[in-house]
Amino acid sequence: LALELPILRLLEQEGFSSLHKTALLLSGPLGIFHRVRIALGIVGGVLLPVLIVLAPFSEGYAPSLLMLTAAGCFVLCLAGELIERRLFFTAVQPIKMPGGVAA
Repeated sequence: LALELPILRLLEQEGFSSLHKTALLLSGPLGIFHRVRIALGIVGGVLLPVLIVLAPFSEGYAPSLLMLTAAGCFVLCLAGELIERRLFFTAVQPIKMPGGVAA
């Protein structure tokens, strides 16, 4: 996630590059998907794994709760990846084929 966020810095530049258009899409019409993906990545990829690591040191340690937390990590990360696939195919400016059909 951290490696993809510098694309949004291209919003400050004015231009017609494909990355600038992608940044406009990720901050505009596709912004909600982008923000949800980041939230799912943080919760499912950082916060819940930290809870799993710290769970054996707590008083109310329950293996069943640990399994539920691990399943939550999987579901949230999977949802984030599916959203990422959607964003990949909708936020990228397609490259036009050279030449054209002669009329």
